[in-house]
Amino acid sequence: MPDINVIVGDMPCLLKEIISNALMNEPKINIVGKVRNRRDLLDLCARKRPDIVILDCTATDVEEIGNRLLQQNPNTKVVALTEHGRDTFVYEFRPHKVSVGELSAPGLVRLLTRLLTGLK
Repeated sequence: MPDINVIVGDMPCLLKEIISNALMNEPKINIVGKVRNRRDLLDLCARKRPDIVILDCTATDVEEIGNRLLQQNPNTKVVALTEHGRDTFVYEFRPHKVSVGELSAPGLVRLLTRLLTGLK
């Protein structure tokens, strides 16, 4: 399997660091960027064309951002994380959605790998 290039989106600093630390020791996962705001996210994704973008599902504009990301690069997978088990998320761009409270570091790695290999 080829390396997985990931961008960690705009989210609280602690969550961003937890995700980054969970992924940084995985030899097949490359964090190609972390962003501070939504505008930077779209710009960085246009330049880096990541395989996966991890978003914070609690942001009010996550639907718009997700749709714009997929317009830029339809092959990018969007993973939306939520800490509240939010189930009213937009299904039009069909992200994988996981409650942070239910996700371990190894679980995140498995999720990203399955997402790109098409495994259930």
